[in-house]
Order: sequence, then C-alpha cells, then structure tokens
Amino acid sequence: MLRQLQPGLLPIVVPIAPFGRIFECLDAGSIDAALLIHEGRLIYESRGYARIAELGEWWQAETGLPCRSG
Repeated sequence: MLRQLQPGLLPIVVPIAPFGRIFECLDAGSIDAALLIHEGRLIYESRGYARIAELGEWWQAETGLPCRSG
C-alpha cells in the first residue's frame, strides 16, 4: 500500500507487531511510523501522534472508487 501512495519509496523491512505493541514501539523509537487499523485509527491522536495519510481517502481520490471502512 505504501508504494501505491508513494511510488518512489525505497523498499524497507516492515516489522509486524501485535496491536498492543505498536504504540510501545513508536514510543520507544524503534519504529518511525505505523500503519494503523481498527482501534489504532481511533486512539492515535490521544496518544500524541499525527496522521500522515488516510489510505481510504487517498484510494477514493486516486481511483474514484469507493472504499469500505470498518
């Protein structure tokens, strides 16, 4: 998905973490960003993080196709 959003993006290894660890990893600085789904989308602001992109909104703007959420 990220290569669709940013075609020039260099490949990186993306660690997979259980939901409960995502914010721990962000807080510790062991990752720079995260793709959040489900409840992570609802609480990131209260944890002090900002959204870089909303992939559903981007998809609809890019393709004109609807996206189904949650």
